[in-house]
Amino acid sequence: MNGIKISGKENVLESVSKAQLSRLDFGFVDILQNIEELISDLYWAHTGIIYSFPENLTQEQYHEIKNSLEEYMLHEDKSKQIQYMHGGFIENFGEYIFSDWVELAGYEDIQKLKTFDPASPEALNENAVVYFKCVDAACWEVYAKNEEIIKILETKFKFIESVNL
Repeated sequence: MNGIKISGKENVLESVSKAQLSRLDFGFVDILQNIEELISDLYWAHTGIIYSFPENLTQEQYHEIKNSLEEYMLHEDKSKQIQYMHGGFIENFGEYIFSDWVELAGYEDIQKLKTFDPASPEALNENAVVYFKCVDAACWEVYAKNEEIIKILETKFKFIESVNL
């Protein structure tokens, strides 16, 4: 599975050390909007997602979103802090994913979804269609079986490097 590490979109930094210390100038939604059609209809497993909803939501709107989010959950393994989600999850809630510590993988079917284990790169490499990892809000790593995903992201972000899973 090929990968790309994204640490910046537009900002011009004076040094590499500043780039490592800076906050991201993009969010997950910026990645998603470029590749969404290539990853729609996948099942999802994740650990560590923090959602960031718009500040101007009413209580009613907030509860509607939270209830809808719960409807997408297939299963939650609280001991491993993993949630397994139906297809359509990323299209409907990807814009709310906050960049901090996140591991998120998309799978073609439920059987492969059950293999999600961030501690085992071999299982991710073998079964996931796409895998996203955010490390301390410093960068996003994106791994994909479809090389087109990586190529698209390389054209959309300025501060990138190739990585392997």
